[in-house]
Amino acid sequence: MTLEQQLEALSARNALVPCNPQGDAAKSGLQTILKSLQKSTLTDALRSSYSKEQLDELKEYAQREFDAMGQINRKRMESLVTLASDEMHNTMFEGLFLFDINQVDAPPMEVQERTKQFDEDGKPVMRTLSYPIFKEGAPFGIEGGLRFLPKKMCEGGDISIFNYLQEEYSEICGQFQQAQVRPIKALTTIGSLGGIGHKPDSDMDAQIIIDTNPEYDGSWNDGDFFIALVTAILNHFHDHYYYQILSPAEHKALKQEAVDALLEQIGEGLTAEEAKVADVIFESSFRKEVYRLIQERLQKLSPEEQGELFHIPISHTVREYPDCEIFLDALKQFFSFLKKESADDLRKRCFPFSMAKLSGEVVNHWMALYYREHFLGEESARLVLVQQGLDPKASGPQQEKALLGHLKNSQASSFFAVDFLEQLASRMASTYQGKLPEVVQLLQQHCGKVELPEDHTQKLSATLAEDRKTHV
Repeated sequence: MTLEQQLEALSARNALVPCNPQGDAAKSGLQTILKSLQKSTLTDALRSSYSKEQLDELKEYAQREFDAMGQINRKRMESLVTLASDEMHNTMFEGLFLFDINQVDAPPMEVQERTKQFDEDGKPVMRTLSYPIFKEGAPFGIEGGLRFLPKKMCEGGDISIFNYLQEEYSEICGQFQQAQVRPIKALTTIGSLGGIGHKPDSDMDAQIIIDTNPEYDGSWNDGDFFIALVTAILNHFHDHYYYQILSPAEHKALKQEAVDALLEQIGEGLTAEEAKVADVIFESSFRKEVYRLIQERLQKLSPEEQGELFHIPISHTVREYPDCEIFLDALKQFFSFLKKESADDLRKRCFPFSMAKLSGEVVNHWMALYYREHFLGEESARLVLVQQGLDPKASGPQQEKALLGHLKNSQASSFFAVDFLEQLASRMASTYQGKLPEVVQLLQQHCGKVELPEDHTQKLSATLAEDRKTHV
């Protein structure tokens, strides 16, 4: 995205954090954040995980898969046209034309239909059906299609899908309106229709694939990744509020309120059975209503209460993306309430395996934590601490010292070292790859002489590269 597009996107997300500065007062600060993130740190790190040969193989594989799926979808459509009844033909073509943007001069579409007659060889006699792709005065080539269209598409007297896209997908609508861009990438049938289990009385399930590539034409810079991270945090926040913060009664009430709002918008024409599961049928629209209602409740809280609700979603989200430690300062600037927290405390909370300030004390803490929670397990760790006369429910320097002493005398210390280093490599930022030898040295100081495989360095680097592909 351009800097202007990034600013628009980040401003929209900033509006969902009401305790942040808003409006013109926030614009300058958001612009400062984005200007500092115009490098390609994460993109370069991700690219370095792949060789040119691997990228060429992935490209060829993706093209083969795309071609194969295209062939399957075309065969399914041909099969559907051949096997479907007249009523299904009408439904199918209405659905296709509703989402297609047709040219006025498009020629009629001819399809083959099986008749009830057979030739001398016993083969079914086919007949040709011709469908005019474009009917003058009919939106998208469909007579009576207005009854299907969202109200936003008909505003201002113009029948335009862009009116609808502007409301629902404002951030990418401008890209769709470019002359060379066609929003609909593919429209295919899914389920039994046209497939091996085709049934004439089946409902029609359609899959619409929208092309969003123009929005990210070219490489992402760090600003794009930061916007994606903020988006993930906000999604986590709303889900956390909906499922964890609300009491069961409040959750039930908010869900019903969201369903009622949803039915008010799209309930016309739904059966009673469909209305009962509207939140499942229209999952994304229901989710949008839930988020809107949560925002209404959030606005009623004090800025301090709002900020408190965001702390857990922020830390839990960013822990999944250790390479996003480069956004620590940007996060503090974006979420204004984080400025009260020191950079070191925020780093410990959000990036517990940061090597920004690597020391023996830090590595000891990681080792004791992993030894207690994962390698030994709580019950075995409890017995070790009880034998040392320590409180097994507590955690502190004494407990860590006792656990590390037990580890040093354990015959499994070498096995622990290998396992610990692999897990650490999967949780650390790729920028710290050069510090792995120092970590190994510190580990050996406190575990005694441990035997590591000859190729352990290469394996750790491979683990780090694979984790980067997954999380970036």
